[in-house]
Amino acid sequence: MTRCINRLTISVLSAVLFGGLMGGLAGCTQTQKNPAPQANGAPAQPNAPVWMGGYQGQIALTAGKAKPIALWLSPQGGYRMDVGGWGSGLAQEFSGRIQWQSGHRLNLVGAPEPLAHWQVSEGQLTTADNQNTLAQTPPLVGVLALPTEWALIDLPGTPTDAHLKPPTLRFSLTQQVAGFDGCNRLMGAYTLAGQNGLHFTPLASTQMACATVTDDAAFRALLAQVASARLSNEQLIFQNAAGQEIAQFRAVNSQALPSSSRKNSASRPE
Repeated sequence: MTRCINRLTISVLSAVLFGGLMGGLAGCTQTQKNPAPQANGAPAQPNAPVWMGGYQGQIALTAGKAKPIALWLSPQGGYRMDVGGWGSGLAQEFSGRIQWQSGHRLNLVGAPEPLAHWQVSEGQLTTADNQNTLAQTPPLVGVLALPTEWALIDLPGTPTDAHLKPPTLRFSLTQQVAGFDGCNRLMGAYTLAGQNGLHFTPLASTQMACATVTDDAAFRALLAQVASARLSNEQLIFQNAAGQEIAQFRAVNSQALPSSSRKNSASRPE
């Protein structure tokens, strides 16, 4: 189990939520669900393919209100938690290290009470007081939503202007998408098909007039052609139905999850 997890530490994005889960973890799936305690006496972790990745749900507040919550768990021992809105300054963001307890219980060091203590079960996390439950998202959803933003770096057949702000996309764990096409803001949703299949529903947009010449129409046309997505060297690649690469994006914050050695913080991860 230890060797399997160590193979995942190549990079936060490619090994934690996509490359590791889709490839490197293939050789780890036969490990037992309840491994023996580690040699150093520390509590054993549940099988990495089971608990790593993204979780989302609602947390109960007073007066019957609720807030959305998104949580990412890394096999390197770090976490990131967003409480409130997604992809905006309205969300409270926390990050730090995971502290494993006996069984399948974990503490999130630096997270607010009562969101610091969780019980891991198949496909979900439950707070220690049993008041809140988060559902695990499909692997591709976790990959898309982990970075704060994806910025376009290549659109084949369309020249890019380094002086203009590139088109961007932001994804939520509830399969919402928002972005910028080079001129106007976009908003809508996306759906999944199989392991890597990705399709955008028709996206709504603002109707602002642009002061400079942009390729916003080409970008919107691109989104309508997307049939699948994959990660390669921390770049997000869109493909069409024929398997051809039609766009490449880079993660705006490539270290979205803290490493196990990084200092605990209740601020946005570096």
